[in-house]
Amino acid sequence: MNHDKMKKLKRDEEAETRMLTALSSASHEMKNLLTLILGNSRFLEQEHPALLSDGHWKSIRSDLLHLKALLTDLSAFRKMEASPSRFQLFDLSALLRDTCRSCESWFDGVHRRLILSCPEQAAVLFGDRLRIREAVVNLIKNGLEALDAEGTVSVRLRQENGRLVIEVKDTGRGLDRHELENVLRPFYTTKEEGTGLGLPIADAAARAHGGSLSLSSEAGKGTAALLSLPLLPGSDEQKPHEEA
Repeated sequence: MNHDKMKKLKRDEEAETRMLTALSSASHEMKNLLTLILGNSRFLEQEHPALLSDGHWKSIRSDLLHLKALLTDLSAFRKMEASPSRFQLFDLSALLRDTCRSCESWFDGVHRRLILSCPEQAAVLFGDRLRIREAVVNLIKNGLEALDAEGTVSVRLRQENGRLVIEVKDTGRGLDRHELENVLRPFYTTKEEGTGLGLPIADAAARAHGGSLSLSSEAGKGTAALLSLPLLPGSDEQKPHEEA
């Protein structure tokens, strides 16, 4: 890639970030108004039960809920910015166990399963635990949405080249080359109800911690997302042993 093309890509990324920051700043007030609208719509349903079977009303409710999800993701994107005041030492293994426990309700445990493999011992990270949790939740949700009627999403923590790596892998349909090249771009989505912000939020969280998010995929076999985070300085000797 030549120098001019690299500069253009950097300018495009910076422009996207500025746009998202501006949008996310307004999202809080917009979400408050939307909450009022949704609340009033529920009162209307109580007073006029026939609305519940009206197709147009169902479409309106569906669109409002989709808008709420978009505003929630926009708010989350703003929070991905690094803030040293929120950084603290925490056990990444414990965080993953707690996060997967919360996400288990999305899976039936038979046809769709969530599998966790992480070290029994503490895997210490210095960072914003809420932002890392939000990133992992987005990766699990993305993996689940990629599944057909059956499949698994596996979450694995390992140490690699002086970093802690969280791998979230699904057995879904996989991504083609075009999708893989664009999936980290804000608002890019192939899902009818998607916001196109889940993966960019996870990517922003990784970069806020000096890390990275990368994806690999194979059509018909699924996608693997690797969230790579720097180890606590001086902890390179820490070699986690994974649970079976």
